[in-house]
Amino acid sequence: MKEKESLSKFLIKAQEDAINPINKTIEEVRDISLNLRPSLLDNLGLLSALKWYIQKQTERANINIEYKFNFNEEKLEKDYAISVFRIIQEGITNAIRHANAKNIYVEIKEENKIVEITIKDDGIGLNVDEIWKVKERAELLGGKIALNSEIGKGTEIKVCFTID
Repeated sequence: MKEKESLSKFLIKAQEDAINPINKTIEEVRDISLNLRPSLLDNLGLLSALKWYIQKQTERANINIEYKFNFNEEKLEKDYAISVFRIIQEGITNAIRHANAKNIYVEIKEENKIVEITIKDDGIGLNVDEIWKVKERAELLGGKIALNSEIGKGTEIKVCFTID
């Protein structure tokens, strides 16, 4: 009887051990899919998608991300909204992954048809070459990027572009 109970416990444990990595993989694929093109971007707009993404990263990485959005997202074309989302996503990812930041500040503001995105962190600074994806996305918008990073003092990225 004890042998059956031991075998049963062993089989249950083996099954759990096999299922846990599968469940983790499914969750990671879901996260990748949502990060590539969050349905919130289409359904609720850029600001809601960004708030969702920031909340998710805050919880996942156990960091503080403050944000301030002061612009009318309806003025942005769909492709611009996607690029803005990607710029902020990349900036936050770099701050977490490479700069070991504990605090990040994200701001989007619009004045006189000029949109300015700012991403600041208190991380260790980064190599300018690591920011090429943000630069590429800014150029796709016809915009410019400014980067200020000092080793040990954090990084500030500013992207500016004009909207019609």
